[in-house]
Amino acid sequence: MRFSRNATIGIIIFLVMYFIALALLTIEVFRLYPLIDQFFVQSLLDNLAATDPIRYWLVIAIVPTFILWMFYVAFSQAPPEAKRQSFMCVLVLAIFLIVGFYAILALVYMAVTFVGIYMGGVGSGLGGYDDGKKEGRIGKIIPLIGVILGLFIELSLQGIFDTIIPTLSNLVDLPIPLPTQDASPNPSGYGLGYYITIISIMYSLLSTLRGSLGLRSDVIGSESGGMSLAFIMNPLFVVLWVLGAAVLWPLLPFVYLNWGLGLLYIMGWITGYTGVTTS
Repeated sequence: MRFSRNATIGIIIFLVMYFIALALLTIEVFRLYPLIDQFFVQSLLDNLAATDPIRYWLVIAIVPTFILWMFYVAFSQAPPEAKRQSFMCVLVLAIFLIVGFYAILALVYMAVTFVGIYMGGVGSGLGGYDDGKKEGRIGKIIPLIGVILGLFIELSLQGIFDTIIPTLSNLVDLPIPLPTQDASPNPSGYGLGYYITIISIMYSLLSTLRGSLGLRSDVIGSESGGMSLAFIMNPLFVVLWVLGAAVLWPLLPFVYLNWGLGLLYIMGWITGYTGVTTS
C-alpha cells in the first residue's frame, strides 16, 4: 500500500507524538511505584479524613469499584467451575484487607493508577480521534481548546514560558495546587489547568462511548477483540477512571501525566481531522 505525501507526514507525526506520550506515561508509572506505599496511603487517608471528608470517601470508593470491576473481568472469562469458586476470592481479599489494610490499599491504588493511565491514554486518543472527525465546529473545537488551554496553564505555572514571557506565571497565578491537595504527603501540584484538560478529555471520551453504546452488544458478542473492548465499555470502569483521574491523581506525585494524556488527545484529534488513516 502506498500513502500520499500528506498521509506519510501525518503518520510520522502520529508515531512521534505517540511514542513521546507513551514514554511520559511510562516514566510516571515507574516513578510512582516506589512512592505509593502503606505509609503514603495511611498519611493521605488520615489527612483527608480530618480535612476533606467528601474526598476521603471518594478515594475510599475507588477500592470497591476497582474490586468489582476486576471481579467482573475475571468472572466473565472464567470457566463454569472457576465461577463457582470465584466467590472464595472475596473472602481471601477480606482477610488480606484486615491483616494489611493500608498495604493492600497501596497496591490497589497503584493498580488503579497503572490501569487508569494506560486506559486513560487509550481513551484520550479515541476521544480526540472522534472529535477530529466530527462535522460540527463546536463539538470539534471546544474540547481541543480545553485540552490545549489546560496544558498551557500548567506549563506556564511550571515556568516553562518564563524566558519568553517573564510575567506570564503572574498573569495566570491561580490557586494551584488546590487547597484539598495539602492533605497529600506529596501532591502532584496539578490544579485548574489539569482539571480543564481532564474534563475536556472526559467529555470527549464519554461522548465517544455514548455514541458507541448502540454497538456494544455486537462488540461484546464478536469473537475478535470483543471481550477486551467490553471491559472498557463497562460502566464500572468508566466510574473507576473518572474517580481516579478527578479525585486520586491530583493527590499523587505526578509530573508528566497531563503532558502525556494531552499529547495523546491532540494526536488523536489530528489523526481524525486529517483522515490519514483512510488516505
